Amino acid sequence: MKAKDLFKLVELRTKSASILPYLVGTLFAVVYFERFQLINALLMLLSLINIDLATTTLNHLQEDKSEYSTFHLDGTKYSKGAVRRLVFLFLTVGIISGALLAWRTGPIVWFTGILSFLFALTYSTGPLPIYRTPLAEIISGFFMGFVIIFLATQIHLGNDSFQAYLFAQRLTIELELGHLGALFILSLPLVTAISNVMLANNLCDMEADYKIGRYTLPIVIGREQGLILFNVSYILGATAIGLGILLKVLPLRGILMFLVFIPVFKNARRFSRQPDKIKTFPFVVWNLNLIGLALVATLLSQLLF
Repeated sequence: MKAKDLFKLVELRTKSASILPYLVGTLFAVVYFERFQLINALLMLLSLINIDLATTTLNHLQEDKSEYSTFHLDGTKYSKGAVRRLVFLFLTVGIISGALLAWRTGPIVWFTGILSFLFALTYSTGPLPIYRTPLAEIISGFFMGFVIIFLATQIHLGNDSFQAYLFAQRLTIELELGHLGALFILSLPLVTAISNVMLANNLCDMEADYKIGRYTLPIVIGREQGLILFNVSYILGATAIGLGILLKVLPLRGILMFLVFIPVFKNARRFSRQPDKIKTFPFVVWNLNLIGLALVATLLSQLLF
């Protein structure tokens, strides 16, 4: 398989939805707790990327319902056997590295990691995959925007914060609510941006989804309401930035992040005028990158200056 065909299969351009929250959580641990565990960071990155690759690849495989041994994706032919082997490889690497990470860090990572893995599997597989339901935007935004940031912070802390203790067969979690609340506020711009990638994708595919009986969020609430929600989500993300500055979760220089929302809202208007997978959907992915990179830069500046 050629590299360009592999990149198309795994949708390499969308991996920022995993990488950017990971970087934000890592920097949060360094800036607010002054903690960094290199081995844990590498293990989580390896697990995160491979589970994401497996989910995307499995999604394409599940979409093809024919009995042929090959399927086509944007004009490229793929062997189902080769794709299945790729999924197995990605899952194996992701599970092993994730298990090693959980073994090194403790129960909270075990618990959250297992939930995240179940989300990844049920997102693309099962009798009713999540991506075919109206809950896809909320669930994907929460897990990829907040849970990844939470885990990327927790793996550096051990039991010093966000503590978890396992007694008998019951998990009791003690959380430092101040830090958890700060983390949630920090994650909201990414939660909304990631949710909007899914929402925009479903808005572009409304006609095709309706024909095959798929009940995505835009089909349930309608195109007009879906576009309103799309734009309001970015407003919520910008509001969270302001709240983060007021509560000193972000430094005062974080006000510069509002400059990023100028092109973000411009791109949102472009998409809203003409939702199209080829012409305008890339603007939505670019919005995610803009917001995520701005958050990373803000936290990095707090660390360096």
